[in-house]
Amino acid sequence: MGRAPSLAAIMSEIGDVYRFPTLKKFLSHLGWCPQSFQTGNYRMEHPRMSHAGNKYVRRLIWMLSISAAHYVPRYREYFQLRVSEGKAKMHILVAVGRKLLSVLYAMLKTGTAYDPDWEENRRLALARH
Repeated sequence: MGRAPSLAAIMSEIGDVYRFPTLKKFLSHLGWCPQSFQTGNYRMEHPRMSHAGNKYVRRLIWMLSISAAHYVPRYREYFQLRVSEGKAKMHILVAVGRKLLSVLYAMLKTGTAYDPDWEENRRLALARH
């Protein structure tokens, strides 16, 4: 399955992005957030992923995060840095997925196209002013 059907499936699940006032609610709708579990004073130290949202879309996000960690330099560097810090690879892939969804959310909310060098371009624009 290519990227276009993946993006179409994710976009159809999102619908109108303006119904999500925050990134946290956006991630929660897609099921890309930790499941909270607390009873009395006990709180799970490492909560599992939520099972909310569309299972198919969560799987697409997972596969996209694996591809991004493998092929996209920014995410590959992040993945390798976290591995060198001793983090679990599965946890890093969840973080990559969150980063991808954060970028998608920002693009949809602002109506801007993806710019892989946005940090550098923003820094240069601020330096000019």
